[in-house]
Amino acid sequence: MVCTQNQEKLKPMNVKLSPHELRYKTFGSFLKEKFGYSVYKIGLDAGFNCPHRNNSREMGGCTYCNPKSFSAPSADPSLSIPEQIKGGMKLLKKRYKTEKFIAYFQTHTNTLASAEKLRRIYQEALEFDEIIGISIGTRPDCLSDKTLDLIQEVSRKTFLIMELGLESANDKTLNKINRNHTVKDFTIAINKLKKRSIHTCAHIILGLPGEDLSDMMITANYLSFVGVDGVKIHHFHVVKGTDMGKDYYKEKIETFTFEEYMAVVIKFIEHLDPGIIVHRLVGDCPDELLIAPKWNLGKSQILKSINDEIARLNSWQGKCLKNS
Repeated sequence: MVCTQNQEKLKPMNVKLSPHELRYKTFGSFLKEKFGYSVYKIGLDAGFNCPHRNNSREMGGCTYCNPKSFSAPSADPSLSIPEQIKGGMKLLKKRYKTEKFIAYFQTHTNTLASAEKLRRIYQEALEFDEIIGISIGTRPDCLSDKTLDLIQEVSRKTFLIMELGLESANDKTLNKINRNHTVKDFTIAINKLKKRSIHTCAHIILGLPGEDLSDMMITANYLSFVGVDGVKIHHFHVVKGTDMGKDYYKEKIETFTFEEYMAVVIKFIEHLDPGIIVHRLVGDCPDELLIAPKWNLGKSQILKSINDEIARLNSWQGKCLKNS
């Protein structure tokens, strides 16, 4: 896919950044610029469910999803929110020597309750002096007006990110993976959040079955068009305990080699508006749950390789955006 280089290479900002941060807007650099210090997220499990897995809807959930494959070590629904936060802070303070955190309501659909219950749960996290913001993961079809009003209320008191699962901007793909929402649903949700000045982050997956490079670039262009503030990029992986996991060997679902993924994710970044914050470049999964792909590379090695390749190609975020 050929792109038109209609933008100058991003100029270094008036802060000390590593070479790859000059080429795309990282979440870490955004937080440092906003707060003046390093901030880390504490993954939480508030005991919510997913409406897509609810027996009353009989949908069975997304075909790729096993919540255990992406839950943080600190996320334990048997513990209260304060207990999870204390445990998460202890681990992160020891590992990163940091003192400030974002409480990340990560597991399942974290707007799936009454506004009163949500207010109590979010407030529990904000009672800690070390917590300087919250991030709320949910679905685009699970944001009632009452919930949106509450989120706006909370956002006036602290930094708040709404993380919405999109996965793909192609309805045929969403139907194939049983997402049970449409691209239009996502657009409506983002527009409602933007009207309330709520910071947004989209989750997408590169390499979903049936998608080619053109489909994935459609998703990148869509994110630039709809105006999300950030994006979390995950590579498609097959995990145990999912419908795709059961069908992997029978249907021969293909996954990216690392080299293939590196080429695709760089192209994806080139199609993103330079103002969009890249929260992450690759997904995580515990080894005991991962079926494929198995790259046998550490996270730091993966990121270094991608960043080195971006520099080698003289690539940058927004390089392939078309003239408006």
